[in-house]
Amino acid sequence: MNEYVDNRGKHKARRRSRRRIVVVLLVLGAVAWYGWGAYQKTDGYLSGQSMKQALQATEDKRYDDAVVAYQRVIDNEWPDQQQAGEAQQATYALGLADTSAEQVAALVEYAPQTGRDELVEMSITKGRGAVETFERTDLRGAAAIVGALRYLVPADSSLLKQRISILERLVAQEPDALGAKEELAEVYYDSAGFDRVIDTLEPVRGQLGATTRGALFLGKALSQKGHYEQAIPLLSGYVEPALEQLARHEANYTRLAEAAYQKAFQTLNEGQGSEAFYAKYNEAGEAEQQMLLTQEIHTMMDSDQAYSDAIIAYQEANEVVPHAFDLGIAQLFHARNLPPGDDQTQGLKAAEQTFLALQGAAGESDEYRLFLGQVKYWLGKEEEGSQLFEKLLEANDRNSESLLMVGGVMRELGEQRRAGDIFEEAFEKGQTELEKQNAATLRALTISEPEEQIVWLERCDQSLPQTQVRIANAKARIAKDAGDMEGAIEQMRVAVDGYDKMGDDQSTLNNRSLAYQELFSMTGDPQDYQRGAEEMARALELNPNDGIIVSNALTTMMDSAVIQVLGERFDFRALQGAYSNRMLQMLYADQAGYEAITEQLVAVPAFERARALADRVRLIAPKSAASYTLGMEYYWLANQPQQVAKIGRSMKGLDLDTTAVEQSTRDMWAGTDREDDLEQLRAYLKTLEDSLADLTEGTLEHDYQILRRALGETSLATFEGSDPKLFGQLRKANKIRLSRPCRYADKVVYDIYLTMADQKLRDTEPAYADMAKKTNWGIGAKSRVCWALVQEGAEEKWLEDVHLKSAFEILAAHIEKMPSEHSAFDWAMAQAYDAELGQRVRDEIVASEHQLARLIAQKAFNPIDGAAVIEAYLLYRLMGDEAQADQVLAAGREAGIPLP
Repeated sequence: MNEYVDNRGKHKARRRSRRRIVVVLLVLGAVAWYGWGAYQKTDGYLSGQSMKQALQATEDKRYDDAVVAYQRVIDNEWPDQQQAGEAQQATYALGLADTSAEQVAALVEYAPQTGRDELVEMSITKGRGAVETFERTDLRGAAAIVGALRYLVPADSSLLKQRISILERLVAQEPDALGAKEELAEVYYDSAGFDRVIDTLEPVRGQLGATTRGALFLGKALSQKGHYEQAIPLLSGYVEPALEQLARHEANYTRLAEAAYQKAFQTLNEGQGSEAFYAKYNEAGEAEQQMLLTQEIHTMMDSDQAYSDAIIAYQEANEVVPHAFDLGIAQLFHARNLPPGDDQTQGLKAAEQTFLALQGAAGESDEYRLFLGQVKYWLGKEEEGSQLFEKLLEANDRNSESLLMVGGVMRELGEQRRAGDIFEEAFEKGQTELEKQNAATLRALTISEPEEQIVWLERCDQSLPQTQVRIANAKARIAKDAGDMEGAIEQMRVAVDGYDKMGDDQSTLNNRSLAYQELFSMTGDPQDYQRGAEEMARALELNPNDGIIVSNALTTMMDSAVIQVLGERFDFRALQGAYSNRMLQMLYADQAGYEAITEQLVAVPAFERARALADRVRLIAPKSAASYTLGMEYYWLANQPQQVAKIGRSMKGLDLDTTAVEQSTRDMWAGTDREDDLEQLRAYLKTLEDSLADLTEGTLEHDYQILRRALGETSLATFEGSDPKLFGQLRKANKIRLSRPCRYADKVVYDIYLTMADQKLRDTEPAYADMAKKTNWGIGAKSRVCWALVQEGAEEKWLEDVHLKSAFEILAAHIEKMPSEHSAFDWAMAQAYDAELGQRVRDEIVASEHQLARLIAQKAFNPIDGAAVIEAYLLYRLMGDEAQADQVLAAGREAGIPLP
């Protein structure tokens, strides 16, 4: 009794109990059969009467009397087979009466296998009493019995508490009892929390064998806490040998199953089966004959001992499956946390191999297909991943539950359009109102337009707080777009108040953060943004591997850093929350100023923390355009154009979901939503005009709003044609440019001059007017003008346009002030006026390689972006690759883009 009995899993416990029962039966059987030889002349009547008394006592729950009666049977003889079978019960009762805690535990575990409810009930009653007895004298024995009882009454929370208490006292009493610590940690894992597992086993990590369950559960707990790098070696030590064993048993099972099948089939085919089978078979129809044959073969296979043993061995080896899932998930998430490169790729491949090793044992499960499908996506094997998701859906007849499961994963991977389609299908397939409401809730998450979002939100459960706040949030956005800032703020306060009353799960924290950030964009109250940033940090801490949360956290951290830098100069309250990264351009006018602002930004802790997310978000959501946009934005703000170029190049050949943006672009060409767009633009300009009335002229906030309004009027003029108000906006913008030299003022004035030049040329030059009419809104003023300047036959007099010359003067000054920031459009204008300056710009663009990578990214974001096509054309022209330039134009025209 000095050996520690470690109950580690239902199936292992039952296997162990079977072995112990066999030992008990052999011992008692030997005594009984020896008694049969020694007392063969004893009257069997007494034994039979004792059996009857024992059974009656059992039914009356007089277990002590039953034990005495059974004892008489064992001490005498077994006169017939019936009493021999019932002697098993005698053995069982004797085991419960025995003073050996190990035997009591084994027999308690064995109770369900007898098929006798009264014996199960007896086990529970007698087992509980035995726990109390041994708890006072033998904590090890008490732990073994209470562990066995847990399988008979798993819902009894008091029994769980008793088990934990016994094990904790045992560990305290015997600090070196490693087995007790391992069992306690395993109990903690399922009930008391992962921290307690780690606290129990971390101090003895060095003593845990590589293949022990202690190492396994320490690894599982570390993985659950996000410590994947520490968890993987511990999980691997247990899982990898078990997976090898699983593979051997799987192969053996497959081989013996085939052999048993062929043997049974051959036996029946040769007429060696039972007469009863052939009688039924000959009388049955064709369909029934096939069923009878299958059933008989399976019956005969079950009688094949080697095959039956292989099944048991294979089932026992399958115990590793959930632990292997944990290893694969740990490998997956660890790889996702690594920076892009060979280590990350190797980590993902290791996760893939772990999941593939489970294909035979778990390949048909939803969980397997879901996780392996994600791994395939992250490894760039989207087609294989998509096939796994489709198999999952087909296996579940594409029911609402499976559709929501796959749609959620697709959304996290960045497949917003496909996720939206799946959620709509789930809505249609929903059998209950709840299923439909859940689908509608998720569908609304994939929609950016607030009006359409409300349509789906109104199909959700209106009594739920989250539905109410999301509707309020959407209404706030609609009011803001319409210029009703007071109404927008009122609705957003309803939303944030609603979120504040909800719990603190990751989803609520994420949504609460976004609501507070949206409120900041209307009030300009830094406390609103700070609250949003804090809530997003909490959401990320809860789940650092959720693609949506990582993307939102990256945006929040970047904005938080920019707002911190801007907040030292801008009064956001005065601006009613107007915020954009381009506000940084108000703070510098040349390269030195730009680098100084960049250094301030990079030094902000939030910006530094964002770096890891900027690299990781593309792995987590590889099909989301936003993942790449955010990464490029981060490195652009950090003044690292090489990293921007690297991300751009990584997008070559990438198949992003661009359906929505392409449709929006075609609608713009056709003018489908032009009136709505113009109305929204006018409302925006009215908001700017109203805000200017409350600002002091000459302040940073006033000048910024003036420049924003001038840029907005330029956009309006592009839609509506020549607008005399542009002259007034030009004067105001130029005044700021001279009084407050900054990059933003230069850009605004430059854009106004180009727009005015474009309008003048359309009004006065027939050839240019024809080209402008053909391109319509497919490309902007800058694209049209720069295209014209590089064409053979471009008229010299076009260069005399006063607005165009003024634009060039601003560009030439900019090239001197910021030598590292040029584009193919800059080259087109520079070479038209100053060949030497044009050559200088060309050399700098070719040396940087940044522009080509950025165009690759633009094409991935929107394959039918007309401005990007013109810029690519110009870029290849300046590089001297005329053939590639012509090919770009041809491909653009084939795609239907209205090009010159």
